[in-house]
Amino acid sequence: MLTESYRKELIELFESDPEKAFQKFEEELLPAQSKQIKFQNRNRLGGIVNDLYTGEVNKTGQRHGIGKLEHDGLYDKHIYIGEWLDDQENGFGIVFEGQLPESKYIGGFKNNKKSDHGILFLRNWSVYDRYEGEFGNYKYDEYDILWRNGCLQGHGTCRFANGNYYEGEFLDGKRRGQGIFICANGFRFHGEWEGNSFCIDSFQNDSSTKEPVLVIEDSNKEDDSRTTYHYIVFPRKKGIITYRDATIIGSGTIFDEEKPLINILEVTDDSITYEVRDEYFSDGKKPPVRPYIDTIHRNEKKSYTGIHEHSCRYDGDDVEWTDINSLTVICK
Repeated sequence: MLTESYRKELIELFESDPEKAFQKFEEELLPAQSKQIKFQNRNRLGGIVNDLYTGEVNKTGQRHGIGKLEHDGLYDKHIYIGEWLDDQENGFGIVFEGQLPESKYIGGFKNNKKSDHGILFLRNWSVYDRYEGEFGNYKYDEYDILWRNGCLQGHGTCRFANGNYYEGEFLDGKRRGQGIFICANGFRFHGEWEGNSFCIDSFQNDSSTKEPVLVIEDSNKEDDSRTTYHYIVFPRKKGIITYRDATIIGSGTIFDEEKPLINILEVTDDSITYEVRDEYFSDGKKPPVRPYIDTIHRNEKKSYTGIHEHSCRYDGDDVEWTDINSLTVICK
């Protein structure tokens, strides 16, 4: 068993240099007279790959004690060093997953899965987000490489590479329950979360700047499952502001690189002026134009609807259909 002081030493090193922590573990704790076991295993796509275990074994030949596993699957590369019990990863260890790797983790393991307290660096393009908290197991998608062996369950924190920060409850690796999200510009969302999205009804603006924020619901009435929410936070400045200057929480296509549906023009202490860029949207009183410019004040809600007529020729027949889209804009 590893001592508590040695675990803390590895964790401190892992925070600054995960590769060095892995190397330290291997050089100092992996027995010189390690047993090597080669065996075949299946990757996620069903192919056969060669695995290599180097480390201690028990009297029956099972992996037991300190050991290192190298699984070099094309899409599920997995390199683990740490404690073993009854032929499985159990105890304290370090694991790198994915080719780049996609994730780097140090902490507890139970039956080959992340468990108990741990720190996870998850690749976000060329940088890594940092997660810390209690990890547990759930039935994951076999193609979800990012949470391959367990995920955050319960209370945890995440420091995003862009400067944003979240502390609160997680379920199956997603923000769910009570939590606070602090944007890099200091703006805060405090309240209830569901599946990584902030619940409008629980919105609390506890930012000392008291800057206005837009909450946008984007839905397609032909497919209710396509409703998405976007929370747009603005820096402390006035004048022309584009979506690139805003911090966006949520998901969807409200902002497109070439043609954003919403483009922020001006932010004052009490209002936001913006463009609804899509010519199909209007407020129901004026004909849709491009762009449609509107101003919204605090505690105000505005709605825009768009009717999209489509037609095509399919299998020799002319097919026509109508999409009814809506934007609901709330100023908090």
